[in-house]
Amino acid sequence: MNKIFNKDFILQILHYANILGFMWIILAWLFHSVNSRLLTYGGLYLFFVTWIIEFVVEKRWQCFQLDKRTKYFFVPIIFFALSLLYAPFDTGTHFVRLLEYRYPLVGFSLVGLFGMNNCYSLRLVFNYIIVLSLFSICYVFVKAGGFGIFESFAVAQDMYSKVRMEFVNQHMQFDFFLIVALIGIWYLLFRQEGKVIWYKKVLYALSAIIITSTLFFTEGRSGFIAGFGTIGLLSVIEIWRYRRWLGILTSFIIFFVLVAVISQHSRIKGRQMQQEVRLQFWDGTLDLIKHHPILGYGMSRAQDVYYTEVVQKRLSEDYKQHWKTQLWRIDTHNQYLQTILEFGIVGLVLLLMIYILPMFIEESHRLLNIILCGVSMFQSIFDMFVTGTFAQFFCVLLMIMLVVEQQSLSSRLSTHE
Repeated sequence: MNKIFNKDFILQILHYANILGFMWIILAWLFHSVNSRLLTYGGLYLFFVTWIIEFVVEKRWQCFQLDKRTKYFFVPIIFFALSLLYAPFDTGTHFVRLLEYRYPLVGFSLVGLFGMNNCYSLRLVFNYIIVLSLFSICYVFVKAGGFGIFESFAVAQDMYSKVRMEFVNQHMQFDFFLIVALIGIWYLLFRQEGKVIWYKKVLYALSAIIITSTLFFTEGRSGFIAGFGTIGLLSVIEIWRYRRWLGILTSFIIFFVLVAVISQHSRIKGRQMQQEVRLQFWDGTLDLIKHHPILGYGMSRAQDVYYTEVVQKRLSEDYKQHWKTQLWRIDTHNQYLQTILEFGIVGLVLLLMIYILPMFIEESHRLLNIILCGVSMFQSIFDMFVTGTFAQFFCVLLMIMLVVEQQSLSSRLSTHE
């Protein structure tokens, strides 16, 4: 009995519990609409508590190395610290609430500095994201009424979006999750070491078709553009590897096809773009930035000024009435403008470093990191990626890009030594 329950066995159980917590965090982020404290916080507690125990038991501080990867994780920490540095001069009323959205930057950066256990792998994480995507799609489809919703495209889209918002998440988060799943399918099919068994290829192909079809139904414009843009890019990359001239030709064809498809989206054509409220957000934000372009207003004061000068003065009464209980939560819907508003050009430089540096750190899967960072940067034009509801999942992506595969590589190298 003592031989079974030895230190190595207990540590292995601890490693799997840590992975369970990580998977739980991903699940909770996707199913954000489910009002459950256990779902929301259970994974965070399990992941970080088990990670701290691993850190102590394995004495990970002894293995710390100041390399490109570990240096990078000081950048999100510094970005978070800006909020605290501005605190003595920040007279706003939303400091604590806004700071809570940024906790993942510190928590996951500490994990990045000292690493995760060697049981993680990109194959495991991406397969989980793919399965979770398919489950959520089927779950919403059944809740919406199954094939009975296909009376018309408009009816199906409306019904699917209502059920998705009630039981899963908003369209931007949901669409982005599906895009990451598609990138995972591409990586597992074409970029992983070793051959993929034929039946797995079939399963991945069917999964890609289901996910792509769901993105076609989305009412979200940014997710629609990012989704089909990513599919087009991945197609060109693989065709380019086969025949360069064919890749160039295909890129032109795909570009014009994408323009034609995107232009037909119900919320892109017609008067929808002219009435887009984000344009009012951005125009008002740019006017505010002109007064404090270098250092910004500070995190909380920026929100107060934005609420007074943009939300109250520029938005229509109908819009304010519709969102009357959440007006104080409305932000710029643009991570770049929000960052400049809060911390000026100094904050923007740090933000761009957070997005761009992962492209050049991990050489073993640089293309994967470039694509994930590129999609994140594009989506940041339309929502809060580092300082809002996307922050937690973006930090998960940082673990995928810079820690998970690095750990599995270390494990393989140690095995061969």
